[in-house]
Amino acid sequence: MTDDAHRPIKYDGLIGNAVLRDSSTAILSYEAVQVRAEPNLATRAGITPGVDPRTAAPTLVFDGGAGHYQSIGGQVLADVKSHNATYPVSFRNASLILLTLDVRSNRPNYPTFVSLDYYNEAEVRASASWDFLCWAEVQPSDADSRLSGMRTRNGVAMSGQAVKTPFGGISDIPGPVTLLGLVQTNDGPTRGLNNITYIFNNLHNSNPTPTVFLPLD
Repeated sequence: MTDDAHRPIKYDGLIGNAVLRDSSTAILSYEAVQVRAEPNLATRAGITPGVDPRTAAPTLVFDGGAGHYQSIGGQVLADVKSHNATYPVSFRNASLILLTLDVRSNRPNYPTFVSLDYYNEAEVRASASWDFLCWAEVQPSDADSRLSGMRTRNGVAMSGQAVKTPFGGISDIPGPVTLLGLVQTNDGPTRGLNNITYIFNNLHNSNPTPTVFLPLD
């Protein structure tokens, strides 16, 4: 939340949602993901910004320090119903949406790499990995072709620690980064057409990964 001058302030009561319309007959929505401010900071008090070492621009700091936002984890655990065994493959097609707060908006970023373990309801595991810049939407079968054969009614996706890796002379910070996730499940034969879509939040681990976010200029 911000004050009248558009400066960030503490207000640990985030509400809201987004509604997306893929077509005139398909709709999906999701709720906001809340990240609280440091507990000892008074409500509506100003958030203390950081300073980006490369541009000297103000940043939002997520490390739980005085006047900052609390840190979040770098791994996710999600209930992913990749394919319902009672329907054809085209139904109940789920995807895992991944994003990191470690983003330098409107600037080049190192790619973020995430290892993924998928388990079906028989606890059979298939491992894969994915990389992205700011965010990605990953279907199990896109991550690894073996996962398309793991059709059961329920499944779980567990990520490893997200990590940024240097690439192509880009000026960024390597190492462990934050990771947030959503699960999108489409119940219909064709995504975006005459189907029902559900988006759910998932569990983020309690191992904090401090970070800063460089907003758009």
